[in-house]
Amino acid sequence: MRPGLEIRGVTKSYANGYKALHGVDVHIPDRRLTTLLGPSGCGKTTLLRLVAGLDTPDEGQLIFHGEDVTSKSAEQRDLSLVFQSYALFPYQSVEENVCYGLRMQGLSAASQRERCAQALVLVGLQGLEDRMPHELSGGQQQRTALARALALQPRILLLDEPLSNLDSNLRRHIREDIRSLQQRLDLTVLYVTHDHAEAMSVSDRVVVMQEGRIAQIGSPRDLYERPLSEFVAAFMGDAVTFDAEVDARGVVHLGPLQIGPDPGLRRGAVRIVVRPHAWRIAPASSAGLPGKVLRSAFLGPSTEVWVHTTLGEILVLIPSPGAAYACGAPVSLFLSAQGVSVLLPSVFSNASEPPVQH
Repeated sequence: MRPGLEIRGVTKSYANGYKALHGVDVHIPDRRLTTLLGPSGCGKTTLLRLVAGLDTPDEGQLIFHGEDVTSKSAEQRDLSLVFQSYALFPYQSVEENVCYGLRMQGLSAASQRERCAQALVLVGLQGLEDRMPHELSGGQQQRTALARALALQPRILLLDEPLSNLDSNLRRHIREDIRSLQQRLDLTVLYVTHDHAEAMSVSDRVVVMQEGRIAQIGSPRDLYERPLSEFVAAFMGDAVTFDAEVDARGVVHLGPLQIGPDPGLRRGAVRIVVRPHAWRIAPASSAGLPGKVLRSAFLGPSTEVWVHTTLGEILVLIPSPGAAYACGAPVSLFLSAQGVSVLLPSVFSNASEPPVQH
């Protein structure tokens, strides 16, 4: 994957002394969708603003396709940014909003209209050119902002929490649209969100950030199935972390349960991450981990069952249709290897970053 953007040793502090970024190193592959994922205050939006040219790093470099643009203005970076608030001009029509950046570039009126028409077709808003922002739904406003960005034909498209103002059903449709556009147009996209499901659904690569540093980088599947820390494990979806023991054969022991063997594991104490779908539930027997059903919730495709055990309260996800377990029912729990990860000792680093291929 060739780098469309390289971020090298970027540090950023604010006037109040708060250090938002601590020497961040990451590359954004060309023609891929990369997501910055993390909780509020982790530094993801600060990093996006630095890439956009809205702020300047204290240290480090920003390299676009081999060119150092660290000191260049936003207008000189050949990129487009879609803001969380959409930032549409309320007294301008859809067409006027989409053409705004093109007017600033000095394109002719004919070229503006052509680019606008192309962008509106891409986002499915053809025929709405004369609508005003207040006449649009939330999804149409978001698509207008996206069309304005696409009309500029940028080398890199930046999206800052683009779905945060939409309801859950619309979020799914719009994120599918964004992913489809990125793939059809071979766009290089840097996407910011705090929603792990959103990141997993649209991304080629996810950069998980924690306290201004890179916690882990990888594909959505890598981060979900092979987290390097409890933070990443928890942020990528429901999980419980346990203390466990590895024996000389590489078998992991969690109470009466065993997982493995894995010859790559060393003997000793470890921490393991268990996802809800890794658990198997059965009527009480002498085998497995004994427990008692606390409550359950039918979700349609699956059922959540909370079970009290000597290891604590455990959430079990049962695919539907499945057996029903009444509150208070005694059960036995078992583990499959799928959905269980062993955490290895690690610190903040870019060790998981794949090598850049030039």
